[in-house]
Amino acid sequence: MENTILSGHHRRFIIGRNIDFWMIGGGSILFFLLAHFFEHFRFIPQFNTQLNNIDATASFLALLVNNPHFVISYKLAYANGIQAVKRNLIQLFIVPLVLLVGFTVSFFFFKEVGTEFLKWSVLTMYFTVIWHYSKQSYGCTVVYAHFDDYHLSKVEKGLLRYQLLSVGWASYTYSNSQGTWHNYFGLSYNNFNLGLTPYYLSLGLWTLLTLSVLGIFLKKYKECGQLPSLNMLAPLLALNFWWHPWIRHEKFYNVLAAFFHCLQYLTFVYRIETAALEEKFGRSPHTSKKEGSSFELEIPQWKSFSYLLTLIGINWLYFDFIPYRLDAITGSNWKMEVQFFAITALLFINIHHYFLDNAIWKFKTPMMKKYLL
Repeated sequence: MENTILSGHHRRFIIGRNIDFWMIGGGSILFFLLAHFFEHFRFIPQFNTQLNNIDATASFLALLVNNPHFVISYKLAYANGIQAVKRNLIQLFIVPLVLLVGFTVSFFFFKEVGTEFLKWSVLTMYFTVIWHYSKQSYGCTVVYAHFDDYHLSKVEKGLLRYQLLSVGWASYTYSNSQGTWHNYFGLSYNNFNLGLTPYYLSLGLWTLLTLSVLGIFLKKYKECGQLPSLNMLAPLLALNFWWHPWIRHEKFYNVLAAFFHCLQYLTFVYRIETAALEEKFGRSPHTSKKEGSSFELEIPQWKSFSYLLTLIGINWLYFDFIPYRLDAITGSNWKMEVQFFAITALLFINIHHYFLDNAIWKFKTPMMKKYLL
Protein backbone atom coordinates (compact mmCIF):
# COMPACT_ATOMS: atom_id res chain seq x y z
CA MET A 1 0.00 0.00 0.00
CA GLU A 2 1.35 3.38 -0.91
CA ASN A 3 2.64 5.33 2.04
CA THR A 4 1.11 8.80 2.51
CA ILE A 5 3.62 11.39 3.63
CA LEU A 6 2.16 14.07 5.86
CA SER A 7 4.12 17.31 6.05
CA GLY A 8 5.15 18.41 9.51
CA HIS A 9 3.33 21.74 9.34
CA HIS A 10 0.03 20.03 8.40
CA ARG A 11 -0.10 17.79 11.44
CA ARG A 12 -2.09 18.48 14.57
CA PHE A 13 0.77 17.76 16.92
CA ILE A 14 4.41 18.67 17.41
CA ILE A 15 6.17 15.31 17.72
CA GLY A 16 3.20 13.10 18.63
CA ARG A 17 0.22 13.89 20.83
CA ASN A 18 1.27 11.53 23.63
CA ILE A 19 4.89 12.63 23.78
CA ASP A 20 3.84 16.27 23.34
CA PHE A 21 1.78 16.03 26.52
CA TRP A 22 4.77 14.93 28.59
CA MET A 23 7.20 17.36 26.95
CA ILE A 24 5.19 20.59 27.15
CA GLY A 25 3.84 20.25 30.68
CA GLY A 26 2.64 16.79 31.66
CA GLY A 27 6.07 15.59 32.77
CA SER A 28 6.67 18.65 34.92
CA ILE A 29 3.23 18.31 36.55
CA LEU A 30 3.95 14.66 37.40
CA PHE A 31 7.33 15.52 38.87
CA PHE A 32 5.82 18.43 40.80
CA LEU A 33 3.26 16.14 42.43
CA LEU A 34 5.84 13.45 43.21
CA ALA A 35 8.26 16.00 44.69
CA HIS A 36 5.57 17.27 47.07
CA PHE A 37 4.53 13.72 47.95
CA PHE A 38 8.01 12.44 48.72
CA GLU A 39 8.84 15.58 50.68
CA HIS A 40 6.76 14.04 53.48
CA PHE A 41 9.16 11.09 53.65
CA ARG A 42 12.40 12.99 54.21
CA PHE A 43 12.66 11.32 57.60
CA ILE A 44 13.59 8.15 55.68
CA PRO A 45 17.33 8.45 54.92
CA GLN A 46 17.01 6.88 51.46
CA PHE A 47 14.34 9.35 50.33
CA ASN A 48 16.20 12.27 51.86
CA THR A 49 19.38 11.34 49.96
CA GLN A 50 17.52 10.93 46.68
CA LEU A 51 15.77 14.27 47.05
CA ASN A 52 19.05 15.99 47.89
CA ASN A 53 20.61 14.51 44.74
CA ILE A 54 18.02 16.17 42.50
CA ASP A 55 19.93 19.47 42.44
CA ALA A 56 23.07 17.72 41.20
CA THR A 57 21.08 15.80 38.59
CA ALA A 58 19.42 19.01 37.42
CA SER A 59 22.84 20.66 37.04
CA PHE A 60 24.01 17.83 34.81
CA LEU A 61 20.80 17.89 32.76
CA ALA A 62 21.33 21.63 32.24
CA LEU A 63 24.34 20.73 30.10
CA LEU A 64 22.12 18.63 27.84
CA VAL A 65 18.83 20.59 27.89
CA ASN A 66 18.94 24.04 29.52
CA ASN A 67 22.12 25.39 27.98
CA PRO A 68 21.49 24.12 24.40
CA HIS A 69 18.14 25.89 24.33
CA PHE A 70 19.97 29.21 24.75
CA VAL A 71 22.35 28.49 21.86
CA ILE A 72 19.56 27.31 19.54
CA SER A 73 17.66 30.55 20.14
CA TYR A 74 20.59 32.44 18.58
CA LYS A 75 20.47 30.19 15.53
CA LEU A 76 16.75 30.84 15.08
CA ALA A 77 17.05 34.58 15.70
CA TYR A 78 20.03 35.31 13.44
CA ALA A 79 19.42 32.64 10.77
CA ASN A 80 18.23 35.23 8.24
CA GLY A 81 21.30 37.41 8.69
CA ILE A 82 21.20 41.18 8.43
CA GLN A 83 17.54 41.21 7.39
CA ALA A 84 16.54 39.62 10.69
CA VAL A 85 18.57 42.23 12.56
CA LYS A 86 16.96 45.09 10.66
CA ARG A 87 13.46 43.77 11.42
CA ASN A 88 14.24 43.38 15.13
CA LEU A 89 16.89 46.03 15.71
CA ILE A 90 16.20 46.48 19.43
CA GLN A 91 16.15 42.78 20.33
CA LEU A 92 19.01 41.62 18.10
CA PHE A 93 21.39 44.58 18.18
CA ILE A 94 20.66 47.32 20.71
CA VAL A 95 19.98 45.09 23.74
CA PRO A 96 23.16 42.97 23.41
CA LEU A 97 25.17 46.13 22.70
CA VAL A 98 23.85 47.84 25.86
CA LEU A 99 24.61 44.73 27.93
CA LEU A 100 28.14 44.39 26.53
CA VAL A 101 28.92 48.08 27.10
CA GLY A 102 27.44 47.93 30.61
CA PHE A 103 29.44 44.86 31.60
CA THR A 104 32.65 46.29 30.09
CA VAL A 105 32.28 49.53 32.05
CA SER A 106 31.41 47.50 35.15
CA PHE A 107 34.65 45.52 34.84
CA PHE A 108 36.92 48.55 34.60
CA PHE A 109 34.99 50.67 37.12
CA PHE A 110 33.68 47.94 39.38
CA LYS A 111 33.70 49.84 42.68
CA GLU A 112 32.23 53.00 41.15
CA VAL A 113 29.38 51.58 39.04
CA GLY A 114 29.98 47.87 38.49
CA THR A 115 28.45 46.55 41.68
CA GLU A 116 25.21 48.47 41.23
CA PHE A 117 24.96 47.61 37.52
CA LEU A 118 25.33 43.91 38.25
CA LYS A 119 22.79 44.05 41.08
CA TRP A 120 20.21 45.70 38.86
CA SER A 121 21.02 43.25 36.08
CA VAL A 122 20.29 40.32 38.41
CA LEU A 123 16.94 41.84 39.38
CA THR A 124 16.18 42.49 35.69
CA MET A 125 17.08 38.91 34.81
CA TYR A 126 14.65 37.44 37.33
CA PHE A 127 11.88 39.75 36.14
CA THR A 128 12.42 38.84 32.47
CA VAL A 129 12.61 35.13 33.36
CA ILE A 130 9.14 35.15 34.92
CA TRP A 131 7.74 37.20 32.04
CA HIS A 132 9.41 34.89 29.54
CA TYR A 133 8.14 31.66 31.15
CA SER A 134 4.61 33.03 31.20
CA LYS A 135 4.69 34.05 27.55
CA GLN A 136 6.08 30.69 26.46
CA SER A 137 3.38 28.78 28.35
CA TYR A 138 0.79 31.03 26.73
CA GLY A 139 2.25 30.30 23.31
CA CYS A 140 2.18 26.53 23.93
CA THR A 141 -1.45 26.69 25.07
CA VAL A 142 -2.58 28.76 22.09
CA VAL A 143 -0.71 26.57 19.61
CA TYR A 144 -2.48 23.48 20.92
CA ALA A 145 -5.80 25.33 20.87
CA HIS A 146 -5.07 25.87 17.17
CA PHE A 147 -4.18 22.19 16.67
CA ASP A 148 -7.42 21.13 18.40
CA ASP A 149 -9.65 23.67 16.58
CA TYR A 150 -10.48 25.12 19.99
CA HIS A 151 -11.32 28.61 18.80
CA LEU A 152 -10.47 31.49 21.11
CA SER A 153 -11.39 35.10 20.49
CA LYS A 154 -8.90 37.92 20.89
CA VAL A 155 -10.40 38.81 24.29
CA GLU A 156 -10.29 35.17 25.43
CA LYS A 157 -6.66 34.88 24.38
CA GLY A 158 -5.92 38.07 26.29
CA LEU A 159 -7.50 36.71 29.48
CA LEU A 160 -5.52 33.48 29.10
CA ARG A 161 -2.30 35.38 28.58
CA TYR A 162 -2.78 37.64 31.58
CA GLN A 163 -3.81 34.72 33.79
CA LEU A 164 -0.39 33.18 33.14
CA LEU A 165 1.34 36.51 33.66
CA SER A 166 -0.55 37.04 36.92
CA VAL A 167 0.94 33.90 38.50
CA GLY A 168 4.37 35.24 37.54
CA TRP A 169 3.55 38.59 39.13
CA ALA A 170 2.33 36.84 42.29
CA SER A 171 5.57 34.87 42.48
CA TYR A 172 7.72 37.95 41.85
CA THR A 173 5.94 40.18 44.37
CA TYR A 174 6.07 37.40 46.97
CA SER A 175 9.83 36.94 46.48
CA ASN A 176 10.34 40.72 46.66
CA SER A 177 8.07 41.43 49.62
CA GLN A 178 10.75 41.56 52.35
CA GLY A 179 13.98 42.74 50.72
CA THR A 180 15.94 39.63 51.69
CA TRP A 181 19.65 39.34 50.84
CA HIS A 182 20.99 36.80 48.37
CA ASN A 183 24.34 35.69 47.00
CA TYR A 184 24.88 35.31 43.26
CA PHE A 185 28.39 33.97 42.57
CA GLY A 186 29.80 36.18 45.29
CA LEU A 187 27.63 39.20 44.44
CA SER A 188 25.50 40.23 47.40
CA TYR A 189 22.20 41.84 46.45
CA ASN A 190 18.84 42.32 48.07
CA ASN A 191 15.40 41.93 46.57
CA PHE A 192 12.97 44.82 46.48
CA ASN A 193 11.26 45.50 49.79
CA LEU A 194 7.79 45.91 48.29
CA GLY A 195 5.85 44.82 51.34
CA LEU A 196 2.87 42.51 51.16
CA THR A 197 0.37 44.85 49.47
CA PRO A 198 1.59 44.22 45.88
CA TYR A 199 1.60 40.48 46.63
CA TYR A 200 -2.00 40.53 47.88
CA LEU A 201 -3.07 42.60 44.87
CA SER A 202 -1.36 40.10 42.56
CA LEU A 203 -3.15 37.21 44.27
CA GLY A 204 -6.46 39.00 43.85
CA LEU A 205 -5.73 39.58 40.17
CA TRP A 206 -4.69 35.93 39.74
CA THR A 207 -7.95 34.75 41.35
CA LEU A 208 -10.06 37.00 39.12
CA LEU A 209 -8.26 35.96 35.93
CA THR A 210 -8.31 32.26 36.87
CA LEU A 211 -12.07 32.41 37.33
CA SER A 212 -12.34 34.21 34.00
CA VAL A 213 -10.39 31.47 32.21
CA LEU A 214 -12.52 28.78 33.86
CA GLY A 215 -15.55 30.76 32.67
CA ILE A 216 -14.21 30.64 29.10
CA PHE A 217 -13.87 26.86 29.26
CA LEU A 218 -17.38 26.49 30.73
CA LYS A 219 -18.86 28.80 28.09
CA LYS A 220 -17.22 26.80 25.27
CA TYR A 221 -18.55 23.56 26.72
CA LYS A 222 -22.10 24.88 26.98
CA GLU A 223 -22.03 26.33 23.46
CA CYS A 224 -20.43 23.46 21.53
CA GLY A 225 -19.72 20.67 23.99
CA GLN A 226 -15.96 21.10 23.57
CA LEU A 227 -13.48 20.85 26.43
CA PRO A 228 -9.80 21.85 26.20
CA SER A 229 -7.55 18.87 25.60
CA LEU A 230 -5.01 17.70 28.15
CA ASN A 231 -2.26 18.86 25.79
CA MET A 232 -3.75 22.35 25.72
CA LEU A 233 -4.11 22.44 29.51
CA ALA A 234 -0.69 20.97 30.37
CA PRO A 235 1.46 24.12 29.90
CA LEU A 236 -1.21 26.27 31.56
CA LEU A 237 -1.40 24.07 34.65
CA ALA A 238 2.36 23.44 34.81
CA LEU A 239 3.21 27.14 35.10
CA ASN A 240 0.55 27.71 37.75
CA PHE A 241 1.75 24.71 39.76
CA TRP A 242 5.45 25.52 39.69
CA TRP A 243 5.23 29.28 40.19
CA HIS A 244 2.24 29.95 42.44
CA PRO A 245 3.62 31.04 45.86
CA TRP A 246 1.05 28.96 47.75
CA ILE A 247 2.05 25.61 46.28
CA ARG A 248 5.43 25.96 44.55
CA HIS A 249 8.17 23.64 45.75
CA GLU A 250 10.59 26.05 47.39
CA LYS A 251 13.60 23.76 47.10
CA PHE A 252 13.22 22.67 43.49
CA TYR A 253 11.24 25.29 41.61
CA ASN A 254 14.28 27.38 40.60
CA VAL A 255 16.20 24.52 38.98
CA LEU A 256 13.43 22.20 37.82
CA ALA A 257 11.02 24.84 36.54
CA ALA A 258 13.92 26.01 34.35
CA PHE A 259 14.64 22.46 33.14
CA PHE A 260 11.04 21.75 32.17
CA HIS A 261 10.74 25.18 30.56
CA CYS A 262 13.74 24.38 28.34
CA LEU A 263 12.37 20.92 27.53
CA GLN A 264 9.14 22.59 26.45
CA TYR A 265 11.12 25.04 24.32
CA LEU A 266 13.15 22.34 22.55
CA THR A 267 9.96 20.50 21.62
CA PHE A 268 8.85 23.45 19.51
CA VAL A 269 12.35 23.90 18.10
CA TYR A 270 12.17 20.29 16.92
CA ARG A 271 8.91 21.10 15.15
CA ILE A 272 10.41 24.11 13.36
CA GLU A 273 13.60 22.33 12.34
CA THR A 274 11.73 19.20 11.19
CA ALA A 275 9.24 21.18 9.12
CA ALA A 276 12.10 23.06 7.48
CA LEU A 277 13.74 19.75 6.53
CA GLU A 278 10.47 18.45 5.14
CA GLU A 279 10.15 21.50 2.94
CA LYS A 280 13.75 21.20 1.79
CA PHE A 281 13.44 17.53 0.80
CA GLY A 282 9.74 17.64 -0.11
CA ARG A 283 9.01 14.80 2.29
CA SER A 284 9.24 13.70 5.89
CA PRO A 285 12.82 13.77 7.23
CA HIS A 286 12.42 10.15 8.34
CA THR A 287 10.73 8.65 5.27
CA SER A 288 10.80 9.21 1.56
CA LYS A 289 9.10 7.93 -1.56
CA LYS A 290 11.17 5.98 -4.03
CA GLU A 291 9.69 3.75 -6.70
CA GLY A 292 6.43 3.34 -4.79
CA SER A 293 8.02 2.32 -1.50
CA SER A 294 9.19 4.13 1.59
CA PHE A 295 12.72 4.16 2.89
CA GLU A 296 14.50 5.91 5.71
CA LEU A 297 16.10 9.21 4.84
CA GLU A 298 19.71 8.43 5.64
CA ILE A 299 21.46 10.94 7.84
CA PRO A 300 24.87 9.55 8.86
CA GLN A 301 25.03 8.82 12.56
CA TRP A 302 28.38 10.53 12.84
CA LYS A 303 26.76 13.79 11.68
CA SER A 304 24.08 13.63 14.37
CA PHE A 305 26.67 12.71 16.98
CA SER A 306 29.08 15.46 15.93
CA TYR A 307 26.24 18.03 15.92
CA LEU A 308 25.21 17.15 19.47
CA LEU A 309 28.82 17.00 20.63
CA THR A 310 29.50 20.42 19.09
CA LEU A 311 26.40 21.89 20.72
CA ILE A 312 27.37 20.53 24.14
CA GLY A 313 30.95 21.73 23.61
CA ILE A 314 29.83 25.29 22.81
CA ASN A 315 27.64 25.31 25.90
CA TRP A 316 30.46 24.04 28.10
CA LEU A 317 32.86 26.65 26.75
CA TYR A 318 30.42 29.53 27.21
CA PHE A 319 28.87 28.60 30.54
CA ASP A 320 31.80 26.93 32.28
CA PHE A 321 35.29 26.96 30.83
CA ILE A 322 35.73 30.46 29.39
CA PRO A 323 34.12 32.55 32.18
CA TYR A 324 35.83 30.63 34.98
CA ARG A 325 39.19 30.79 33.20
CA LEU A 326 38.77 34.55 32.72
CA ASP A 327 37.92 34.93 36.40
CA ALA A 328 41.10 33.01 37.25
CA ILE A 329 43.30 34.93 34.80
CA THR A 330 42.03 38.39 35.82
CA GLY A 331 41.89 37.54 39.51
CA SER A 332 38.36 38.89 39.80
CA ASN A 333 37.64 36.42 42.59
CA TRP A 334 39.99 38.22 44.96
CA LYS A 335 40.16 41.69 43.38
CA MET A 336 36.39 42.18 43.16
CA GLU A 337 35.35 39.39 45.53
CA VAL A 338 32.90 38.14 42.90
CA GLN A 339 33.10 35.72 39.97
CA PHE A 340 32.68 38.57 37.51
CA PHE A 341 32.75 36.66 34.21
CA ALA A 342 30.69 33.76 35.53
CA ILE A 343 28.04 36.29 36.60
CA THR A 344 28.04 38.36 33.42
CA ALA A 345 27.96 35.31 31.12
CA LEU A 346 24.76 34.11 32.79
CA LEU A 347 23.23 37.58 33.00
CA PHE A 348 23.94 38.36 29.35
CA ILE A 349 22.48 35.19 27.90
CA ASN A 350 19.44 35.07 30.21
CA ILE A 351 18.43 38.69 29.63
CA HIS A 352 19.19 38.64 25.91
CA HIS A 353 17.40 35.30 25.51
CA TYR A 354 14.16 36.94 26.65
CA PHE A 355 14.49 39.58 23.93
CA LEU A 356 15.55 37.00 21.33
CA ASP A 357 12.43 34.96 21.93
CA ASN A 358 10.36 38.11 21.75
CA ALA A 359 11.63 38.43 18.18
CA ILE A 360 11.38 34.73 17.25
CA TRP A 361 8.14 33.42 18.67
CA LYS A 362 5.53 35.75 17.24
CA PHE A 363 2.45 34.20 15.67
CA LYS A 364 2.52 36.71 12.83
CA THR A 365 6.07 35.87 11.74
CA PRO A 366 6.47 33.87 8.49
CA MET A 367 8.31 31.07 10.31
CA MET A 368 5.49 30.53 12.80
CA LYS A 369 2.74 30.72 10.17
CA LYS A 370 4.60 28.41 7.81
CA TYR A 371 5.95 25.71 10.13
CA LEU A 372 3.88 25.74 13.31
CA LEU A 373 0.36 27.05 12.79
